[in-house]
Amino acid sequence: MPLRTAAIAIGSGALLFGALSPMSASAEDPLETDSSGASSAPVTPDALETPDAAVAAPMSSSRKVGTVARWDWSMPAQMKDDKIWEVVADPGSPGYLDGGFYIDNPAGDGIPDNKMKKTKQSGNSGYNRYGPLPKNGKYKVVLDGSASQGPGQLTCKWGIKLSKKKTKTVKSKCKKKKKIKLPEGKYRTILTVTGKGGAQDVNNQKKNKIKVKNHLMVVMGDSYTSGEGFPPFYEANTSGTNPGVPRFIDWDDNRCHRSRWSGMVRAALRVEEASDKSNVTLVDVACSGAQVSSGNLIANTALLGDISGQGGILHPQKPASPTNGVAYGWAPSQIDQAYAALRNGKLVADNLYFTIGGNDVLFSPMVVACGVAGASTLVANFKQVPEYVVELLAGLIARQYPIAGTPEQLTAEIEAVIKASGKQNCYGAEPIWAVPETQSSPSSTKALWAIIQRQLEQLQIRYNDMAKCIKPLKGKKAPGNGKRCQTYSLQGGPSGQPAKSPSKSKAVKVTKAKNIIHGSYPDLTSGEKGPIGGRTVQPCEWTPDYPADSISNRWAYDLAYDGQTGTPVEMPPWGNGGVPLPYSGANEVHLGPTYVPTVDPTVPGIRGLIQQNKSLYGWTPELKMLNASRGHGGCALDSWLFPATAAAGGSAPAPYNNPPNSSGAMHPNDQGQAAYAKYMGDVLLKRTGANKK
Repeated sequence: MPLRTAAIAIGSGALLFGALSPMSASAEDPLETDSSGASSAPVTPDALETPDAAVAAPMSSSRKVGTVARWDWSMPAQMKDDKIWEVVADPGSPGYLDGGFYIDNPAGDGIPDNKMKKTKQSGNSGYNRYGPLPKNGKYKVVLDGSASQGPGQLTCKWGIKLSKKKTKTVKSKCKKKKKIKLPEGKYRTILTVTGKGGAQDVNNQKKNKIKVKNHLMVVMGDSYTSGEGFPPFYEANTSGTNPGVPRFIDWDDNRCHRSRWSGMVRAALRVEEASDKSNVTLVDVACSGAQVSSGNLIANTALLGDISGQGGILHPQKPASPTNGVAYGWAPSQIDQAYAALRNGKLVADNLYFTIGGNDVLFSPMVVACGVAGASTLVANFKQVPEYVVELLAGLIARQYPIAGTPEQLTAEIEAVIKASGKQNCYGAEPIWAVPETQSSPSSTKALWAIIQRQLEQLQIRYNDMAKCIKPLKGKKAPGNGKRCQTYSLQGGPSGQPAKSPSKSKAVKVTKAKNIIHGSYPDLTSGEKGPIGGRTVQPCEWTPDYPADSISNRWAYDLAYDGQTGTPVEMPPWGNGGVPLPYSGANEVHLGPTYVPTVDPTVPGIRGLIQQNKSLYGWTPELKMLNASRGHGGCALDSWLFPATAAAGGSAPAPYNNPPNSSGAMHPNDQGQAAYAKYMGDVLLKRTGANKK
């Protein structure tokens, strides 16, 4: 059962056990009465600062024989998880159009049952919230005096000390729970229980407190945060068995592909379930395809369309293609959305966490480039272009960049590019989408590794611009202390266009710099190979499920993930010059014009940039996800990702023509999302302290 449910059950047992223990009367803290006639005890400042203690079995100050005052309190959970989702993939089964159905199960499945709601303050941000954002700053609290004992029907009267001069009195039948609303804070609380004939007991201990705490969290970022790839059921018509029946993906938010299956949402649920003495409000403005800012890379539009980038954190963003048949317009920048949702800056987030940078660095175009390189190697070896390879690449490009055309329109051009490529190693080759504007200074080369290096250099600058728009109230100060934040405004409302230049904006406030958590990406490039029990992590090679060869992936991890400035990354000539292959079945490295023995990083890879942001801005890096995902990449038998073949959708040959949500290709599957929930959840639990209550 969830921890929250377990805590309530255990607490109830403690209450009943305490009620059977002998009690002694005490004259400590005589009652005082305020102008409303409510009773309470005077509370000193020292008493208010006393650490929280359990209220399960306190001592009574006075009572008549036969009456015992016992009480507990809780805060209602905002994210519910007492059901399990059952996937339905058979078109002939009930629940198919909905993708499945829920089954009641108190243990839950680690995924919220309820969907996100809209937030009025954040305008056209879509569905983006779990939990309350009360205008009056008060949160629901449940008082429970049902463990009290005595003759007849018992009446419970709570005196809640709001200040030295003000006490809130709440009265109800003890057998019924009483719901009230209180602002965040600690409140000395006294319970008086009255039974038949005036029999009375007063629970009047200094340590009996209600500590109201709502953990206000903001999550922003790209598809690895939004939950791309989920819900994990099949799209319409991919099986070809029921082409006349539409079947839409049940996103929490269509435009941004936000999903309650996201590991980042599951991480917040872990905080919710850790204690019944607090709850969670999650503001989720993450959006699939997001970058830090606009302007990314000019490419061959015949193949990839315009991938210059539309925005995300600092710039408005518009989906590249319709979702569930709806073409959505621009949404404000995620900073502007979050600021508006937090009651236009009046609220301070306890935690802010995100993944961002993969689209800025061109992870997806890199897969396309290496897919063609891997395919060209196959062509050179087999003297023909395997049809399924062309179809998979065409499907991948059409899914990621719809403006480039349909898979059928792209097939001939991709086949021609593959035939002309010859054997090559993609890290040193000019990508099929490269144009003169992709040249990387100072080398002026269009080699893929140099282009990615340039993107990493730009990402370093973009992170600094992002940091200006996140203002911690404690710890390292943001650059400019929140006064240099600039975003691109959305002009003209939901149907408007982004401004052509940035303007001064308001920064999102966070309690502490260390509560800003920068998440990492899983390793896409490796699997485990070798005999059972003796497998080792090896770079992926070309397979139908992963469009890249082994040297491509060796480079991708060593440079794009783990590169360190000034430390050359060697490219060993496997299978050439007498150098043995690292494992049976590995692809050879081709010593041609694209082969470079070493590449010299001019900027750290993603791991290094995330670590660097800790020293620069005080943000907490979460890198355990990256470390744990090694060996679970796109080619692994135990992969944490949906396969690249999913991108081809119904255009792929059997058996790849019935994938899960095809836009989720190379995004975390259920295992991957569960890993995000674990590692990001561990950090959130540490930062909130929710599991210590």
